[in-house]
Amino acid sequence: MKRKIQDISPIAPHEQTRFNKVLRTPCMKFSCLAAILVPALVFAQNTPVPAPANNGFKDGRFDRLEPRDNLWDGVDKDGYLAGFVQDVDAILEGGAVGRLRMPQSVQVADLNGDGLLDLLTVDGYGYTRVYFNRGTKTEPKFTHCEMVPLFFRPVWRTLRIETGLHACLADSEKRGLQNLFLGDYLGRLMLIKNTGNPKVPEWRTPSKLEEVLLPTTKDGHLWANLLAPMVYDWNGDGKLDLLLGEGSYSANSIHLLLNKGTNLAPKFDEDGHEYLAFGEGHEQLVPTVVDWNGDGIPDLLVGDRMGTISLYLSKGPWKKGTQLELQPQPVKFGTQTTIGKGRPGASCVSPTVADLNGDGLFDLVIGESNGRIAVAYNIGTATEPKFGTPVELRGEDVYKSDFAPLQKNNMTDWEISFGQGEGNFYGSYTCVTPAEDPEAAGSEGQHVLKFGYNPSLNNIIRRAPVIFTPKTYRKEASGNVIFWGDGTPFIGAMAMDYATCLVDSNTAIMRHHIECGFLKPGNFKLSFRVKGRGVKNSRLWFFTGGALMRDAKKDPRSLLNWVYDTITQEEVFTVGANWTVVTKTIKIHFTKEPDLNLPDRWKATGKILYPGLLEIRATVEPEAGVLYVDDIQVTPM
Repeated sequence: MKRKIQDISPIAPHEQTRFNKVLRTPCMKFSCLAAILVPALVFAQNTPVPAPANNGFKDGRFDRLEPRDNLWDGVDKDGYLAGFVQDVDAILEGGAVGRLRMPQSVQVADLNGDGLLDLLTVDGYGYTRVYFNRGTKTEPKFTHCEMVPLFFRPVWRTLRIETGLHACLADSEKRGLQNLFLGDYLGRLMLIKNTGNPKVPEWRTPSKLEEVLLPTTKDGHLWANLLAPMVYDWNGDGKLDLLLGEGSYSANSIHLLLNKGTNLAPKFDEDGHEYLAFGEGHEQLVPTVVDWNGDGIPDLLVGDRMGTISLYLSKGPWKKGTQLELQPQPVKFGTQTTIGKGRPGASCVSPTVADLNGDGLFDLVIGESNGRIAVAYNIGTATEPKFGTPVELRGEDVYKSDFAPLQKNNMTDWEISFGQGEGNFYGSYTCVTPAEDPEAAGSEGQHVLKFGYNPSLNNIIRRAPVIFTPKTYRKEASGNVIFWGDGTPFIGAMAMDYATCLVDSNTAIMRHHIECGFLKPGNFKLSFRVKGRGVKNSRLWFFTGGALMRDAKKDPRSLLNWVYDTITQEEVFTVGANWTVVTKTIKIHFTKEPDLNLPDRWKATGKILYPGLLEIRATVEPEAGVLYVDDIQVTPM
């Protein structure tokens, strides 16, 4: 069935919805970063069944839709190899802190022993994919990815979650197995050993982060944030050393830590530290080692956040205390010197080198900030490299794009999460019709919201369940007052586990605000329909706020001129194989501030507001579990 996509503005493709609601302290704005970055498309559809006119939810039957990419196959809707994209906090031009889109980190190696070069990528959320080469040594071909059961929950930092992982593959133990080095947002280095065999690689999520952390200093301090590691025997002593690309601002460098241990047990600390290259004003440095001019001495190529790749040439065999020389011009790709499809001025790239087409010359394989992977083929010689225009690699889109509830306005639309950024492998939500999914039959509206799982496409990499369960759940309902720019207060009794990393990673979460003007003291009926299998811990919360300014002539921005109170109501419900109607009476009566129960009294002289929020939450069993939700209503009784 064709559908109509409503109220979509043209924005960048490939990014799936990122659920990231932020609760700030009193007098700060309460914001939600929930957007699906997809192009505007318009389809024809049948007229939706109208929802009840007195429903406090504008789209309780999920008929306002927008398309979203399903990237669990590692291929976007346009047929390009791609992963999820994510922004992180970083210092930008002028020294201001802003959001910076991280590139897809990409590495190239033969990962299944067939003599063909494969791709390993780590995307903006931290998911690792392998694209096995189905072509030949001279004509590589990639279809879809296989997901690696490796995930680290994002760093929870100042009301944001940050990832920013950079990867490096190396046969560091000389066993014919590629181990995986990862640098993270904080600047920590992790070593995930390949416990498989040359034909079946295996990198697994450790039970504890400490098991894979690799110290880089004696006292535990970190060299830089947004760490980009590269391992290479730089001083020729037979032991792999560590090169660190720095993601700080202005004074960025490429650090060299000489290995004081062995390849089996590497040891890095400040005693072996050298400055290998200076950033010279470039930021978010991602290094890769290459013999650029065929003189047998390693040089450096370094990607940065402007989408350029700089060249650092060695002056001869390396000696302690010497740095490589930055060349005046960055690498050219045809006539262009920048690549990447991120925001203007922030098009981070992550390069690596490999002879992808088997002609004896190294090519550049580049992770881009749009989540895609490009290759610039070397059309020069062994002593004078020359590159054509980068070409984004294509694959086969197995999981086609689907449709999700419109999530454009965090006050009038649904906010939905299903652990995509939390390690819920293959989890997805979409709106379906009974024609598309017979299990949706019996719905009240035209569409049903469905939480479920895509089947795994892995044929070589062994699967393993990766479900994260927090040690504690944060449950709080404080009466914070948050002021919008026009001075209107918003009651923030909305704090139930706002940090999604504090819930099980396979938790389906739905939230919807109710704008002021609908709720008031009295009784309301909340109802919705559910069905499914493998669903547990089903619960709803209904938050109501009340804010009263008795004298409307006073400054509305002053907290002292308002009184406020909050109400939290909770209900446990069950989900079975057949449609069930869940109902709850919502009673709005304030005890802390009784004047909030008398809206008519303050009409003439004051201002009184009643915002609300519904949250529905349930855990859905990986692989076999599915949850359907339909016809959500809140109406006066």
